[in-house]
Amino acid sequence: MAGEITVGNLVGNIDINQILQMMQTIKSQQILYYQSQQSDISNKKSAINQLGSLVNDFKNAFNTLTDSTIFNNKNVSVSNQNVVSAVVTDTTKLNLTNIDLTVNQLAKNAVWLSNSGVSDANAPITTLGNGTLTINYANGTKSININYDNTKSLNDIANAITSASNGEIIGSIVYDGSKYRLMVTSKDTGANNDITGMVDSLSDSSSLAAAIGGIYQKQQAQDSQITLYGNTITSSNNTFNNLIPGLSITALSTGSSNISVSNDYSSLKQTISNLVDKYNKIVDFISTNTGKDGVLSGEYSLNSITDQIFNGLQPLLTEGILNFDYHTGHLSVDNTKLDAEISTNLDTLKTNISQVKNNLFNYMLYITGIDGIIQQKSVSYDNQINSINETIQSLQDRLNSEMDNLKQQFIYMQNIMQQYQSLGTTISATFLNKSNNG
Repeated sequence: MAGEITVGNLVGNIDINQILQMMQTIKSQQILYYQSQQSDISNKKSAINQLGSLVNDFKNAFNTLTDSTIFNNKNVSVSNQNVVSAVVTDTTKLNLTNIDLTVNQLAKNAVWLSNSGVSDANAPITTLGNGTLTINYANGTKSININYDNTKSLNDIANAITSASNGEIIGSIVYDGSKYRLMVTSKDTGANNDITGMVDSLSDSSSLAAAIGGIYQKQQAQDSQITLYGNTITSSNNTFNNLIPGLSITALSTGSSNISVSNDYSSLKQTISNLVDKYNKIVDFISTNTGKDGVLSGEYSLNSITDQIFNGLQPLLTEGILNFDYHTGHLSVDNTKLDAEISTNLDTLKTNISQVKNNLFNYMLYITGIDGIIQQKSVSYDNQINSINETIQSLQDRLNSEMDNLKQQFIYMQNIMQQYQSLGTTISATFLNKSNNG
């Protein structure tokens, strides 16, 4: 709207500014009308977007229910969770099973440790001659040579072991309370990662072995081992990925345990319940907002959404899995019937859900797409809002121009009146002078 209008008083007690302000208020009524319309349409657009969100929620639940893998979910039960753990890795490969197994041993890495050590791990070992420590690892298939002399510290030698093997074996320092010892371990567990020997090229007092009291095997690398009905299965680590296809079993300690795999339909039941909940929210939203006082009052075409979905769900309604409340328009799940279908008539349930997919798949793509009624109405509201914006701006520009013209007219009138007043004053003064002189 135009800003405050100020024009000096023209004649008598007439408040010209008040007159201009009243004229502006009267002429602004049309703008206020369009602004009210624009606000109503903005509220409709907000409501239609909320409906779109609810329909998308239903679509997500629909997609989950009609994904055939929902029937593949499995439940894994382990009788002794201290011995093994089991995780489903591929439901499509995992079959129902019930097995008893025994963990005979866990996988270990190789560990070698010196009998003695040095008082300072970072100080050069001055007793060393020029020698080489050869380490055979990867179960004897690989070896490295570590050269040493009296400038090398125990820490230098440990780091050289790790570096020379590209980290396949690890050289480290262990402090026993009085001495720093050399420890060499294989990075990975399993028999094929065993360290099979260490040979010092020197054998006198200048050897590395003499400085650290020799280095000996403390733990041999080994595979983990499971016995399954007389058959022994090994793994380089403690995980068995191929023992049961689709199931990863990890050995935790020695002992026996049972592992059973059963069908898990809890997610199926939850998804059906979720689908019904999303449908009911759409029903309530449309009913509330398209009613007499609703923000979408008169948009009865939106009822086609629930009508179409309801018709698509007929296979589950006919089977008695879903029930319809004529008073509220809500659906509900008959869990007793659903449990019975799962237990005794699973193939029929699969067929009914497949039919629901056939009924609604294309419609859900349409209703949530750019050609669907929700998106089309949202675009229509945007166009109306933009059109009203243009109208308001045009009216505002016209009003500003009219008020400026009126203001200029009053200013012109004021100037004329001032001229007349000045002329009157001059004439009065002239006659007064003549009267005095006469």
